[in-house]
Amino acid sequence: MIHMIKKLAALIEVRKIVTLMFALGFLYLALTLAFAPSESLPIFTMVLGYYFAKSTALDGTGDSK
Repeated sequence: MIHMIKKLAALIEVRKIVTLMFALGFLYLALTLAFAPSESLPIFTMVLGYYFAKSTALDGTGDSK
């Protein structure tokens, strides 16, 4: 139970919240057809990859276990 609470607390970091909000915004715009998702998908994946990779590197929680 304590392990789950620590995992939940780790999700409440600013960079993760910004990344999730960006993902939700992209999803909303894609579903409402406000733009062509195929044109902006590479940018979206680069931004998500950057934030989550940076987050993992800073946390030191890679697959080195």
